[in-house]
Amino acid sequence: MSGTIGTSIKNLRIAQQVTQADLAKAVGISVQAVSKWECGGTPDIQLLPAIADFFDVTIDQLFGRDSNESTNISHLVVKSMERTQQNEKMLKAMNVCWSVFKGLTAIPCITNTAMAETEDTDKVNAECTRCRVASNDYTAYVCADPERFSFFMIKEPDKGYSSLLLSADDYSKVFSYLSDPEAMSVLLFLCRRESSPFSKPFSAGYVCKALNISLENVKKHLKQYVKFGWLRNASVELAEGEVTLYTSWLNESMLAFLYYAAEVTYNFKLWHMSNTNIRQKPMIT
Repeated sequence: MSGTIGTSIKNLRIAQQVTQADLAKAVGISVQAVSKWECGGTPDIQLLPAIADFFDVTIDQLFGRDSNESTNISHLVVKSMERTQQNEKMLKAMNVCWSVFKGLTAIPCITNTAMAETEDTDKVNAECTRCRVASNDYTAYVCADPERFSFFMIKEPDKGYSSLLLSADDYSKVFSYLSDPEAMSVLLFLCRRESSPFSKPFSAGYVCKALNISLENVKKHLKQYVKFGWLRNASVELAEGEVTLYTSWLNESMLAFLYYAAEVTYNFKLWHMSNTNIRQKPMIT
């Protein structure tokens, strides 16, 4: 039995891409103890619940036995995230997303494939870190560099991806407007200013002073962003007269918009894992 649980711990550790040091720290024992387990030793019985929790399995599963407990993947992920310390949640989420992507590719023998780390973490156009998979039902894209990890997945509706998109005219209005460097500067300023969707209202004069752009042009840009739905405005009566204040209506989708605009701007070299374009029809019809 000791060999069984030691082998089980080793297999789980490798499958979940964690080190002996990671397990040792989580359980509160030495790395040497973990090494002994994997070489045929037996963990103290009091450590079994902690080890099982760390790997999100049951104690029966540690011993290689079938368990009657729920193995619903959604429940397991939620429970795992709940048990993870706040400063480690993002790393856990990245590993979950990376596992989902590998499962979508259906490439054999990639269970233990780690994310692609790059030596130059400041290089925007890092090669061989982007992967994609496209089928007739869904598409997924991942930047597998842990320093700038992102994961995008979208299911194709019955009416096709085109049903999710705006008209060409609507897109032209947004993109043509943002082609003005001044307009883009105002947008980026608003994005950098907002730490929450409930930040303080601001005036056009506030933006004018911060960016050294004429008040007339600032008002023009803010008015357009109200039309786009990125800002809301309201008139306030002050002693010196009526003033228009703006409240940001930007959300996390703006960050995704700007991030993926950068992704399509650069000619990234896809990772070798990306030979999974099994789609047999155009992406957008």
